[in-house]
Amino acid sequence: MRLIASCLLVLALTGCSSLRLTHDFHDPLPAQKPTEYVSGLVKNAQAVDFLAKHLLEHGLEGGPVLVGTLSNVNAMGASSTFGRALTEQMSSRLANRGIVVLEPRLRETMAFTNSGEFVLTREADEVAVPSVPVTVVATGTYSVGSEEVTVHLKLVDAKTQVVLQGISYAMTRKEYDRLVP
Repeated sequence: MRLIASCLLVLALTGCSSLRLTHDFHDPLPAQKPTEYVSGLVKNAQAVDFLAKHLLEHGLEGGPVLVGTLSNVNAMGASSTFGRALTEQMSSRLANRGIVVLEPRLRETMAFTNSGEFVLTREADEVAVPSVPVTVVATGTYSVGSEEVTVHLKLVDAKTQVVLQGISYAMTRKEYDRLVP
């Protein structure tokens, strides 16, 4: 009986050793009790994980992916602190999941000021041109209502402009207000 149990254990362990866990979708941060502030960011993180899973399952993690700022659905050329914060989280989270993400605001040269040394900019004439063609664009929109805010994220093929994957979620106005200074 022990021999059979030992053989089964060896077979089970051998089978498990062939598993490759290359992309761990668990946060390295310790679990916290959710608060209103955290829950809005958690919803965005879960939506980004959904998009990352699509990229990984379709072999697109090498991208590179360009993350565009989330814009207000009523003013596509405008964003806010809220949209920029969710964009930053999306960019970081995709990179943490093993996706190659380009930083579009990287300067050609470092700017030195009394406030510090800066390598990011929003000035079009200071941005370095990427030397690698973009494969996928990650972007989205948000709409602010009186009781809730709806966020729409999507992955778009940079060549064909075809939407590859999308996801939408809502957060309460209270969650939104805590994310916006």
